[in-house]
Amino acid sequence: MAATAVSPKSMGKALWEAAKEGNAEQASKLLHAGAPTDWTNNSAGGLTALAVAASAGHTHAAALLLDRGADLEAKDEDGWTALLAAAIQGHRDTVELLLDSGADLEAKDRSGGTALLWAASNRHNGIVALLLDRGADLEAKDECEWAPLMAAAIRGHRDTVELLLDSGADLEAKDRDGWTALMQVAAEGHKDTLVLLLDRGADPEAQNSDGCDSLALCKDGPCTEMLRRAEQLQRWHRRSRLAFWACAQVSRTTNEAARA
Repeated sequence: MAATAVSPKSMGKALWEAAKEGNAEQASKLLHAGAPTDWTNNSAGGLTALAVAASAGHTHAAALLLDRGADLEAKDEDGWTALLAAAIQGHRDTVELLLDSGADLEAKDRSGGTALLWAASNRHNGIVALLLDRGADLEAKDECEWAPLMAAAIRGHRDTVELLLDSGADLEAKDRDGWTALMQVAAEGHKDTLVLLLDRGADPEAQNSDGCDSLALCKDGPCTEMLRRAEQLQRWHRRSRLAFWACAQVSRTTNEAARA
């Protein structure tokens, strides 16, 4: 009696499950038997076997699929590539494998988020550093015009914020509502991150689209006091610079009159 033929769909699903579990041996057998590499599981949002392996951090299974020609840039229903899936879950080794295989650093999901933004948002600093080392765009923004710095700041990830600032992130970048990272931190009451941003020179008097500055947005007592002092210090420096300029002008005029 002839053996029953196995459909490509059944083989693709079996490969997908093997990738999800990180069973590289089973995945290899299925691939040798002709399983479709890029079968998508519509009941799981359209993830491919590569993306589900990447999401779970199964680097060996992901490498096997890549060796068999899996599509690096295939996207699920939310626009997630394998790189995005690995980055948000914090799987550095898998991210490195995907980058070494040529994954698009700047691929965006449906909300416009890049791998760097999602890694920063979830405090995966090893991945943030890796992506930056590979040339990821520090200022790439999502549909809300959030840059990675803002994504890290609003969650109070001080160490991630520091890493991004050390790499040259724009302190005064604004989202579509005119909010800066300092405003977000003030509104959320993340004291340690607030101190860091102020120490790096963030402008406490910058205003959002509604005309509110960080002090107006702050709901936390200690943060309010720090911002109040920062604004006072900034105004004092402005007055000092103005006074210095005025004195210099008077001195210059006096010297010119004396020479005349």
